[in-house]
Order: sequence, then C-alpha cells, then structure tokens
Amino acid sequence: MYNEPMSMRIGSRGIARALNTLSSAGPMTNSAIAAGAVTRLRRAARWSEPYVESLSGLPEAAKIAASPVLVLDRHSFALQTARALDTIAPIYELRELRDRAITIRALSRRATGLWDPRVKARVLIAPNVLAAAHAHSLDQNDWCKWVALRVGLEGLIVHKAPNLVDPTLENTAFLARLLLVDALLDALMLRLTPADLSSVLWIRNFGPKSSIRTLASALLLDSSIPQTELFRAYEDYRRISQEIVSSNSLGPALDALSRNEDPFPDFARKGPEATTPPTPTSPRV
Repeated sequence: MYNEPMSMRIGSRGIARALNTLSSAGPMTNSAIAAGAVTRLRRAARWSEPYVESLSGLPEAAKIAASPVLVLDRHSFALQTARALDTIAPIYELRELRDRAITIRALSRRATGLWDPRVKARVLIAPNVLAAAHAHSLDQNDWCKWVALRVGLEGLIVHKAPNLVDPTLENTAFLARLLLVDALLDALMLRLTPADLSSVLWIRNFGPKSSIRTLASALLLDSSIPQTELFRAYEDYRRISQEIVSSNSLGPALDALSRNEDPFPDFARKGPEATTPPTPTSPRV
C-alpha cells in the first residue's frame, strides 16, 4: 500500500533542507577565495553574453543577456533545484522521495551551472566551480567563462524550445531531451577557439562532465532504461547536433522542436539497444 499514488504533491524543499543539515555550503576555504570565485563568475557572465549570440546566431540571445544571474552556494542551489524540480517533475508517490533526494544531492555537490526555466535565470554554483577548477587543474578565469557561457546557451535553447523541459513528458523521453540539449551545447561550444578562451582545449579534454549529464545520471534512477542505452542515444544526438550547428540550422531545428516536429532521433520511440557508454570528446561543463 505504500506505493499507491498520493492525492497531493510531496514537496522537494523539505528534502533539500534536510540534506543541507548534513552537508556544508561549499568546500573549506577562506572568505577572500570564496568572494573571488563569486566575482569571477559575475564577470564571466557579462563576458559570455555576446558569445551566446555569436555562437548561436540567434537574436533571442538578447533575452538571455537580460536574464538574472544567480550565484549561489550549495545550500541555496539545493533549495533552488528543489523548487525547479517540483515544477518540472512533481512527486506524487512516497517511493520517489529517495530518488529525489539523490538527484538534489548529486546536483548540489557537482553541478556548476544550470538554466532555471522556472524563474528564467542563469544559475551558477560558486563552490562547485571553484572545486572543479582545483580538481581538474583549470584556469579559474577561463573555467568561469566556460561555465557561464554554457549556461547562457542552455537558457537560449530552452527559451526557443521550452517543451524540451515539458513536465508532462514521461521520464525516458524527458531524459532523452536533456541529453539532446547537452549535445547541442557540446556542438555550440566546439566553435570556441583558443583565440576566444586560451585554455579551451584543456577544459574541453580534461574538465568535468556537464551539469546536464549529472542531472540525467541522477534522474536515471526513475527510469527502467539502463544508463548504457540512454547514453547511446546521446551519440546520435551529438552527431546530428554537430551537423545542425555547422550548417547554421540551429534556429529552424529549435523552431521545429517547439512545434513538436522533432528533427532528432526519437529515443523513446526507437528504443536503442544497449551498448558501451560513449567517451565524450566534445566540450563538457
């Protein structure tokens, strides 16, 4: 009887608050280093705004440039994530609470930045950006620019095709669309050269996996599809995304998606076979 659907939603904010009591808001560091990370991220967000338009070729980039930039610690981001997940994927069953807790915990510990479609804001997680820079020997200024730019591009894609985060999608289709967004971001970020970002090749090859990939991995708990199968779909998305970006067809492709005329392989319909997970060679946040 404990798996029967509930007649009302179970909020995620209580889960986030409970998790926050068991973890720190960020890695151990002094206030000057923490303040420096926040300053670099805000500066990087301003730097990224013209690149969102130049890399995408879409005039709607101006709306992203005008969007708020939220620089948060892990605790604040956990609460922000909980509110967004309650909007995108509300919980109705008690058995889903554990999976939601794992999702929030994974994102608050590892995500560096995400677009929040609920408040239409660029969200940057300063402690995780700082920790990733140290863990992967990244240039901190370049790394902050990379994270801010990728989040801005993510916001543009979701703004043009909001049904990519449609809460009515069943879980497997929602996961597939997250990976589709990730593949489009990888293709767009491939347009960056060392003239734009001096350490871009190092970040591309040695940086951590993307925040969207972290989210998709956590949400796989709710899916009956093995991770190897879902990430095989990403390889198809990556190939087609690179073709779309190289042919300057991003706008029409996103317009088609917004009308549910999906120009990409439909993972949920085709049901890909299990295979070895791909080794990403494209940019990652």
